[in-house]
Amino acid sequence: MIKLVEDIRVKMPKLGGRKLYFLLKEPLRSLKIGRDKFFDILRANHLLIIPKRSYIDKYDIETSLRRTIINEAIGIYNELRPYFLNHYLTPNQMHKQKEVKMKTYKSKNQSKNKFALV
Repeated sequence: MIKLVEDIRVKMPKLGGRKLYFLLKEPLRSLKIGRDKFFDILRANHLLIIPKRSYIDKYDIETSLRRTIINEAIGIYNELRPYFLNHYLTPNQMHKQKEVKMKTYKSKNQSKNKFALV
């Protein structure tokens, strides 16, 4: 299981635990590992992402190298990385759909609605 996580993290190094769990759902099901156990394994092997502060880059990188890095990041973003707001689809998969399902949320004041009906 750790090998699967490391293989994904080679392409997407900052991918968090929830998205890793989503991407590895099928292999984890065959190993009978649930979400909580998955996070415990990540924690025990120091594979959880620790948030870091971002600093201004003071060093100048060549323009061509910077372009290749940006193009690789955009390719990964569009083709491999799923997003929660896209129903765990990649941006390319969302654009290929003919009909887009609207994301709906529960209202915050559900208890007021129940009391009003009684």
